[in-house]
Amino acid sequence: FPVTDVSGSWTRDDADRADTIVVGFTYKGTPYQVKIIDGGVQSGYASSDVYQRGKAELWRGCELVLGLDISKDLDREFPEWKWFNVYVLAVGEWMKDVLEMETQMKARLSQRLQSSTDADAITRAANIKL
Repeated sequence: FPVTDVSGSWTRDDADRADTIVVGFTYKGTPYQVKIIDGGVQSGYASSDVYQRGKAELWRGCELVLGLDISKDLDREFPEWKWFNVYVLAVGEWMKDVLEMETQMKARLSQRLQSSTDADAITRAANIKL
């Protein structure tokens, strides 16, 4: 999707033992940042439950427009991040931008998958000996 000025950083706060990943970009002339803040590993209700917790934030310029508490269950074979709380939601123009970006990313992914499938079919057909 059409973004410019893409940058990224990773920092570690040794006192809190927390990592922060920041990806910045400009979309339609507006600067955005996505921040992932690792809150570390915690035990769940049962002593065997182990979760990694953190925060996911979307900034539009200097304004925090979306803040999510996220976690993943480390006991699962393929753990995935999931949100469990919204702590900031500032309704505004950024929502339209996010929907446009999502649509463009999904369309691009679909094109890549179709292209890959087509290339595989062509290769298989070329290998058929009659």
